Amino acid sequence: MKLNDIQAALNSTILLAVTDIFGKITFVNDRFCEISQYSSIELIGKIHKIINSNFRENSFFLDVWTTISTGITALPTSV
Repeated sequence: MKLNDIQAALNSTILLAVTDIFGKITFVNDRFCEISQYSSIELIGKIHKIINSNFRENSFFLDVWTTISTGITALPTSV
């Protein structure tokens, strides 16, 4: 399997959004755009709040941002 094949498989199955240290979106893959129903042009430079469905409370996003900004990664405790 070639790297291009792996990349195509990942891009068709995962949602990927990359942000800068200020939380502004700098990259989204096609699957992210498809699910969010926004184009990359509409998303780049915005913060994730643009796609907030209000399903989660603000405290959830604060916890996520706090975790991400520490740079520490962790494996899930259960799979």
